Amino acid sequence: MKNRMIILFLLTALTVSFQKVSAATTYYFSQSLGADANSGTDSNHAKKSVSAAMALMGSGNTILFKRGDAWYLPLFSMDLTGKSNFTIDAYSSPSLGQPIIAGMSILTNTSWVYDGSNRWRYAISYDSIYRVVVNGGTKLNIKYEIGKTNIKTSLVNTSEYYFDTAAKNLYLYTGSATVGPQNVEIVPASIANPTGFSTILLSGTSGVTIKNLDIRGGSKWNIMAVYAPSSNITIDHCTLERASSYASGLLVGDTLKSSANYVSNVNVTNNVVDKSFTSYENNTTLFLAGDGIFFLNAVDTGKITGNTVLDFGHVGISLTSYYAVSPNIHGVHNVTVEQNDVSAGVSGYMHALDVSGLPGLTTYNVIKRNNFHDYTTTCHLQGSNNLFFSNIFNGVVATKQANQSVQPYGGDMVPWRRPEGIMEAADNWILNNTFANTGGYGLWVGWGDSAMPYNSNVTNIKIANNIIYNFLDHPFLHDSLGLNVDTFATGVNYYRNNDFYSSDSTSICVRFKKYPYLTASAFNSALLCNTDCSNNTQSDPKFTGYFVLGTSILSALKNGGIDYSSFISGYIPLSEFVDYLGNQWRTGTPGPSRGAIQQ
Repeated sequence: MKNRMIILFLLTALTVSFQKVSAATTYYFSQSLGADANSGTDSNHAKKSVSAAMALMGSGNTILFKRGDAWYLPLFSMDLTGKSNFTIDAYSSPSLGQPIIAGMSILTNTSWVYDGSNRWRYAISYDSIYRVVVNGGTKLNIKYEIGKTNIKTSLVNTSEYYFDTAAKNLYLYTGSATVGPQNVEIVPASIANPTGFSTILLSGTSGVTIKNLDIRGGSKWNIMAVYAPSSNITIDHCTLERASSYASGLLVGDTLKSSANYVSNVNVTNNVVDKSFTSYENNTTLFLAGDGIFFLNAVDTGKITGNTVLDFGHVGISLTSYYAVSPNIHGVHNVTVEQNDVSAGVSGYMHALDVSGLPGLTTYNVIKRNNFHDYTTTCHLQGSNNLFFSNIFNGVVATKQANQSVQPYGGDMVPWRRPEGIMEAADNWILNNTFANTGGYGLWVGWGDSAMPYNSNVTNIKIANNIIYNFLDHPFLHDSLGLNVDTFATGVNYYRNNDFYSSDSTSICVRFKKYPYLTASAFNSALLCNTDCSNNTQSDPKFTGYFVLGTSILSALKNGGIDYSSFISGYIPLSEFVDYLGNQWRTGTPGPSRGAIQQ
């Protein structure tokens, strides 16, 4: 009898489990062919609206949007708050393009009224506008354009727009008295909702995958947001574009100053995150703003891998915790950033990478095998107990954007002051990276301002096995240095087995505290550095291809790197310690080569 009861119990459990699995359903949605009265269970009977889709998000369901269709949601969000266990994806031929989910409004082509002088007027129902896009190209508000008066007669360029807030009229210049604007989209806001809504919002959400969507527009501050507490979130092969001129692409974490909640196990993979910037928009009195992929204050465990990020006005990829101190803010921890391609595009101001935080709040993150290139402002390699290796930092130039700071460095460990406290750069590993073609210092170690007190917030940083190449003359300091360690960096740091090369093997390449300028050889014997500065060289790497070491090079470049594998294994499995191309780094003797790509 006991055995029969056990068997019956197992059969009942299996039946319940089967019923739960079988209850999961795939639903199809088409803007062009669907109707909400349809069953939605096959593509010939697709449903239509986002509201109907949101009602079905859960229970393991899969929601499929038709490729080539578009859903415009002005001042409306695909709000997934409190939902769990579902997938959003696309169906139909990939040649049709991704389904568009847009927190934008489309303006009717035939509703433009000619206003004279090749300008056209459109009466809108919104109180303000955060972005104007015409035929896929974004426009600059002449209100913020350098040298312009904010009146409609100033509108004389197809790259601009004018918005009359009192009359709620949008003006565009086409250069024609007969052809009005076509295919115009706007990111709107209203007095009731002055910052608008994220196009897709997740909060208190778990077990959700979002794939293959083109996500546009959104709120003043972001296109898409994942707020704490949320868990097990995947965003894969999506396009995030046409954001507000202020906005980030994807925000993950929490903006609150008093929340200890966090987002866990979030995976941002293989996406294109593009602000759709134009070079004309650099001519602005505003500070350029917005981070492409922004992990802020409250993330624990995640991946940012295989993404392309460009055209943002502040940072490409950001892991930061600086609004409040623990335990009020959880921090950003245990995130892997790998094989991303990040550049400024045509944006006049952009850090490619920002890893920074108040003490103990941005820790144990791994940044490896990324291509950070053609950016305009330094990468922050800060926080504590973070590991940076096998990255290429290439082609930083000094910004010409009028309102921004000029910091054309490959990377820096220079924390700054916040109202909540002093940031930190401590116990980090900067190993086997290539810093090349910098418009100023290759690397800078120091303090953000001389008014900050001396303390140990910049300490125990291991900078080893890097190649710092072709560092150019600083635009206003007029010195050409691979490494600048200023006198405010009072902690003990390690500078070992790096190669500094710009034009020859005898020029100055380092400034170290009280010593104004040094060659690599003199740096190794600097009295204040003792044995903490050793085996640094000044030799031509003779790069071939994309920063691959040449063949006829100094043997120290081929195998003179320090084997730090025993230390790396405390952060990641040793099998993950690979070069930029995915080759396992050499261990033992001879040691690994210098730079991001193993010889």
